[in-house]
Amino acid sequence: MQSRFRTGSHSPTTWPIRFIGIAGGASFIAFWLLAERSRLGGPSDVVHCLVFGGLIVLSAFRAQVALLLAGLFVALQLVGLAPGPTATTWPAYGAVAVLAFFAGAYEIGLGRLVSLGLGLLLSVLIGARMTFESSRGGSWGNWVGHVDQLHPVRADLAVLSSAAFGLFAAAWVAGFAMRSVAEKRQLSERLTVTQGTAGQLDLELRLTQEREQIARDVHDSMAHALAVISAQATGGSAQAATRPDTAVAVLDQVALLAQSALRDLQAVLAGPGSLADRGERQGFKGLPALFESSRQGGLTITEVTEGTPATQPTDAGRVAYRVVQEALTNVIKHGDVTRTVRVRTSWSATEVEVSVSSSLADGPRRTTSSGHGLRGMGGRVEASGGTLTAGPAGAGTWAVVAHLPLNGREAMTDALV
Repeated sequence: MQSRFRTGSHSPTTWPIRFIGIAGGASFIAFWLLAERSRLGGPSDVVHCLVFGGLIVLSAFRAQVALLLAGLFVALQLVGLAPGPTATTWPAYGAVAVLAFFAGAYEIGLGRLVSLGLGLLLSVLIGARMTFESSRGGSWGNWVGHVDQLHPVRADLAVLSSAAFGLFAAAWVAGFAMRSVAEKRQLSERLTVTQGTAGQLDLELRLTQEREQIARDVHDSMAHALAVISAQATGGSAQAATRPDTAVAVLDQVALLAQSALRDLQAVLAGPGSLADRGERQGFKGLPALFESSRQGGLTITEVTEGTPATQPTDAGRVAYRVVQEALTNVIKHGDVTRTVRVRTSWSATEVEVSVSSSLADGPRRTTSSGHGLRGMGGRVEASGGTLTAGPAGAGTWAVVAHLPLNGREAMTDALV
């Protein structure tokens, strides 16, 4: 994961900490200059403090580089090539704690472990420098006294190196802890944003599903009504001149069918609040009314029921209603309306099979321009956990068969039916 604390990053969130590093380095140098002003014998007496002050500033930008340079500087002090600390300036080695803090806060991955290794090496070099005298500085034994008079070198080296690394490790852990807290806060903020985005996407998905539901319902209701109206209007027009009474009766039926279609459209547009009413009118109980309107469009329908119907309304009922409605609409538009249409409902303990069989009209079979009806049927049946087939079923016969589970995926079906 990318981090806003990556070393060398110029993210605005890192600059306040880096300004603290710059201010800390400058304050470190100013402090030692003031503290040692009465004891300054020359520029070499403050080089030790100036270098570590500069390394504090550098560590706020490049912690590993600062650690490497610190180790190099202490190594040069150890061999007498750089001015060493005095009896009063040796505490300036405490600057390694600041370097360790920035290393723990800014380094990531393998770089974090490398910084610990550099810290251990630096601690040993500091312990060695303070244990052994050089041509350009004294030693711990001269300034304070040996830790163990029997084994002065070994004891001083072990204790001073351990103390230096203990200070380094404590500061490194503090920096890492600060980084962890900041990353946890950052993760929490991202999680909040992600949850908000997920909520927005969920709302958009629900709106999309609602729009698709309305489109399917409008298509199914209006396509069936218009197909029947078209068939009746065509028949009435043909009889208007010779049988005006029959034509008037046909027009009355057209008006009633149009009113029924309008009520269905109003129920669709009324939204989820009308689902209960629609479930009654557009389930298995609504099939007789659907058959009657289809007969007014010129169809002859034979109903066959096998098995024991479910005693309670099911989601499968609303899906079955839509499948039968679309199938009958297609028969009126494309089939042979002079032949009998067979609608069979077969019940079992776990599913209901609904099939609509009709005769094909002479000539090539036509399909709707958009295919929305067949896709709508397939989508409804699939959402309920069932299967749908539509195609030729023998010589001159077209069949639509839906297998619908009685314990289907109710939540998804409610959103699509």
